[in-house]
Formats: sequence, structure tokens, C-alpha cells
Amino acid sequence: MLNLRILSQAQAEENVQPELKSKEHWDEMKSEIYSQHEIAFGDIVKAIQKAISGAYEDGMTRKQLRKESGLKKKHFKQVEGVDMDTPIGDVIKVLAATGRTLAVVPLEDVEQKQDGTNG
Repeated sequence: MLNLRILSQAQAEENVQPELKSKEHWDEMKSEIYSQHEIAFGDIVKAIQKAISGAYEDGMTRKQLRKESGLKKKHFKQVEGVDMDTPIGDVIKVLAATGRTLAVVPLEDVEQKQDGTNG
């Protein structure tokens, strides 16, 4: 039988190996573990989740956001969970309801921004 334990963020950080605690070290390791596409998808997921949670923090309820987006409950939940099967049109509808949208930019621009260079 699989025994799972849910940790708080503080508990999780205590259990992380010391060399993985530094952001710089994680950034180096991340590129060794994940492909460029997986990292980009992870960044998109974080941005979508940040936009949704920002709308909630601004006082919008889930019901209001869902209604503004025009999505049914099932599709709205799928956007909140954001996985590879989430239709991009649904994501854009929810983002528009938060006052945001997606932008398509060259990966080089994103990498330069993350490196702190401007070309």
C-alpha cells in the first residue's frame, strides 16, 4: 500500500537537500532534468495560475470568473488545473475574464530576460 504524506511548504523546504535550496542551483538542475519545451510549458502554467489567483485576490469569485469566461463548470475546472489537454481557447477565455491574455514571443527573448540580458 502506498503511504502518502502531505507536507506544508515549510516542512517540504526542511526536507529538501541543502544543495537544492538555492534558486540558482535549481535553475541549473532544471535544465538538466527537463526539456526546453517542458520548462516553457511549466512557465505558462505558472502564469495562468497566477492570473487566476490574482483575480481571486482582487475579490472575484470562482463563479464570477467562470461566468465572465462563458465556460461550463467542467471546462473551467480544466483550465484551473491546466494540463496539456486543456483547450487553448478555454485558457484564453479565462485569461480575458481576468483582464489578461497570452503572448507568443520567441524563446530567445524569454531566455534573455531570464538571464538578465536584453539582446
